[in-house]
Amino acid sequence: MANFPAYGMFVFMPIMAAMSILVIFLILYFVLGFFGHIEHRIHGDSEAVEILKQRYARGEISEEEYRKKLSEIQD
Repeated sequence: MANFPAYGMFVFMPIMAAMSILVIFLILYFVLGFFGHIEHRIHGDSEAVEILKQRYARGEISEEEYRKKLSEIQD
């Protein structure tokens, strides 16, 4: 056996704990971020369609523009 001092273990324990916490936070960030983007994709189109409907109702865009933009949103 090597005669190394035991304090080396105590130096690396806080470093390993910090790295473990960092990995956990990164995993949570990416997992929650991914699901947040899915929710935005689901509700994002409907919000865009509502805005488009409002612009058409106010007369800001023509029927041709409305139909073109609506087909672009839905694709």
